[in-house]
Amino acid sequence: MGAMKETWALLSDVHGELRALERALRTSEQLGASRMAFLGDALGTDQDEACCRLLMLRADLAVFGNRELRLRLSLPEDVRAWLRSLPSTAILDDALLCHSSPTSRLPVGIRASEAIERRRETSYFERFPYVSGPRAAHQAAERLQELGLRTAFHGHTHRQTAWREHGDRVERVG
Repeated sequence: MGAMKETWALLSDVHGELRALERALRTSEQLGASRMAFLGDALGTDQDEACCRLLMLRADLAVFGNRELRLRLSLPEDVRAWLRSLPSTAILDDALLCHSSPTSRLPVGIRASEAIERRRETSYFERFPYVSGPRAAHQAAERLQELGLRTAFHGHTHRQTAWREHGDRVERVG
């Protein structure tokens, strides 16, 4: 009998909405997810601390988003330390987990603390590009090949879309 694969929930762009995060976690569990990866942008409201604490407890993997690079000093030090420790990317099987796109100019795996220090080296859209059309999807696929990976999961766009590359052609499939 083979080993059972774990089911992962991938969550992103909470923006401090605690009730939405709690609902997403409950739904994920009801659907059989036993592990959770967070793809960035925890911050955004006066519920940031509660969202971060829940993510600190529940996320097996987490990466930072653009919101995490604008840390609020009002957050407790342990929460700020967790946010600063988050990497720009994580690998799950043959998939890249990131906030915006594999084409981000942020170095793979750079920690938020270092990205905060280096943020003036690149523009916002170089650090957090959108995968918003066939050309951007093709560039993301090329970057994945360079990294030896087949798939990327990301948030940032606030739109659920899937792209599939067939040779030189890229098509939207979701």
